[in-house]
Amino acid sequence: MSKRSDRDLVGYGNPPKHSRWKPGQSGNPKGRPRGSGRRQMGKIMTKVLGEKVEVTIAGSARWVSQGELAVRGVLKAAIKGNPSAYRAVMDSLPPEILCESEDDRITIIIEGDDINL
Repeated sequence: MSKRSDRDLVGYGNPPKHSRWKPGQSGNPKGRPRGSGRRQMGKIMTKVLGEKVEVTIAGSARWVSQGELAVRGVLKAAIKGNPSAYRAVMDSLPPEILCESEDDRITIIIEGDDINL
């Protein structure tokens, strides 16, 4: 019997020589497809949020985008007192909507039938 050298040992972390990666060979030759990932998710979100759905608002049926519906839902939750929804609304409001009064309270100006959710 011949004695095996340390290079010929097979076990954990030492695969057989015939099944080892060749120099320059990738372990995942097909790899992750280009364009998949964050950009693809952004495209999907944009498409889904732009889709129109029929909803009943203040007693009348209307077609609105799912993005508008999501904003209305968060606003409704904020009005009902949900603190995380309130923070999301306040963080996303443009500065010209917020007005400071004399007593340092913040007033949100809502026009028309926007309050009827």
